[in-house]
Order: sequence, then C-alpha cells, then structure tokens
Amino acid sequence: MSSSMVRRAPSPVLWTDPKGEWRPLVEMLRGRLEELLVLGDFAPDVRCGPAIWIRCLVDEALDQPFSSPRAARRSSTSPA
Repeated sequence: MSSSMVRRAPSPVLWTDPKGEWRPLVEMLRGRLEELLVLGDFAPDVRCGPAIWIRCLVDEALDQPFSSPRAARRSSTSPA
C-alpha cells in the first residue's frame, strides 16, 4: 500500500484573533492538551515554534519533542 493511501486522524488547526486575546488561555490548554502547538518563537520545550516547524510536526516529518497519543500509536505499530 502506498503512503498516499494511508489514513490518519485529522489534525485540527485553530487560527485565532490578530490581537492575541486568546493567549491567556494557552497555559491552561497546555496542561490539558499535550499535543497543543503554538505559533511563535522557537521554544520546543513549551511546544511553540514557527509555522514550518508546526507543519512538519503535524505532517509527522519530524519527531515530536513530546509524547502524544499519535506518537504512541505510531511507535507501537512500527515494525521491530
């Protein structure tokens, strides 16, 4: 089966207001959503980075700098 035929769970992307009025909620959401990525200066320890980094993580072109349900599923189904 070609890789283009493999189905993956959708990755939600949230675009927010230009003034950043949502930013106070980020810390609360980080504690509840381990897979939350935030657009900003590169700081992988808090899952924040530029658009290209986020895109690579969503497309699974890079290893994620944190554990996530998707990463756990991928590693558990990988051939040994």
